[in-house]
Amino acid sequence: MMVGVLIPVGPSAAELGRLDDLLESLAHWERPDVFHLVIVDDARRPRAALERIAGWASVTVVRTPLWQRRRVPEPFAAMTAGTLMAIEAAPVECEFLLKLDVDALVIGRFVSKIRHAFAEDETLGLVGSHDVTCTGAQRDWSVWHGHLQRLGRRVRLGRHGRRLFLQRRRAGDVRRSIALLDAAQRNGYALGANCLGGAYAIGPRLMSRRDLLDWRPWAGTGLGEDIVMGVLCGAAGLRMRSLTGPGEPFGIAHVGLPKPPRELIADGHSLVHAVKANAATERAWRQEFRAARGA
Repeated sequence: MMVGVLIPVGPSAAELGRLDDLLESLAHWERPDVFHLVIVDDARRPRAALERIAGWASVTVVRTPLWQRRRVPEPFAAMTAGTLMAIEAAPVECEFLLKLDVDALVIGRFVSKIRHAFAEDETLGLVGSHDVTCTGAQRDWSVWHGHLQRLGRRVRLGRHGRRLFLQRRRAGDVRRSIALLDAAQRNGYALGANCLGGAYAIGPRLMSRRDLLDWRPWAGTGLGEDIVMGVLCGAAGLRMRSLTGPGEPFGIAHVGLPKPPRELIADGHSLVHAVKANAATERAWRQEFRAARGA
């Protein structure tokens, strides 16, 4: 069997360096021939370097139609489109699909742990940092309530940095997103629920629901891809689960690391996020994790 690894790569040169470190960590802790990489190229122009990643024979590169436009309509649209297109592009043989941002790292073995979680509970669609973090803190999804409650709007005023913009949505896309949210809530989905986007795994039952993978209903909603994935998980009648306890894979936070590197290693976590910080801190963290893998 094969495991898919979905990695969105932003346009900056720094993202390519982070990708190299991430793939080095992945190849150190697990057998490289187990994986099929699905790379989302989020640069304006295709980058040949992503088509021929040294040491990785099994690679698919995805580019969304949004990058063919002069302006991407809003910052989350390309993230959501890339994620859903990458799930569709992943080989059907994949046991599961691990989504990793380039500011994530592998610091231990994880395949058997995630495989076991999906095998023992057929109701799972997503695993990661869902309702609780590796520090034991409860996650709060309320920041997304307003966005989800306004899904019925065809025009939205958004902000990207200092730029304000109007986002118009097609009537059919509005109806589809509302129908999916309604279906999710009928299945017990809690508004805003998600697995934190820096690193999570998508199970085979959710991957197989190709009818849910159209990204267009979500463009212009202001929803992050991890929020959209939570809705789709609920619409599929599946559940999310945290794997964040001692010895479980996910030791992640939205900004920075949830614990110092030595504590994440000592607690037996396998996947960490976000190593990206200020330049000095990021260098120090990456070096500490490299040293732990003998690099």
